[in-house]
Amino acid sequence: MRAAAQVISYEIPLVFSIIGVAMLAGSLSTQRIIDFQGAWLGLKWNIIFQPIGFVVFLVAATAEVNRTPST
Repeated sequence: MRAAAQVISYEIPLVFSIIGVAMLAGSLSTQRIIDFQGAWLGLKWNIIFQPIGFVVFLVAATAEVNRTPST
């Protein structure tokens, strides 16, 4: 029961950070998101527009795997 609650609690911020990128691109299509990243004066990554979303995604994705990053 605890493991299921833990997985759900990490997926909610993960999905919210992905929704932010999809809202900026205007689509859930990965091709459209990729096109959007290169369209703004050569800026390549959505991290420039959503740095907090990137940090939330990174922490939630690491927690979802249930492993610490190896060095």
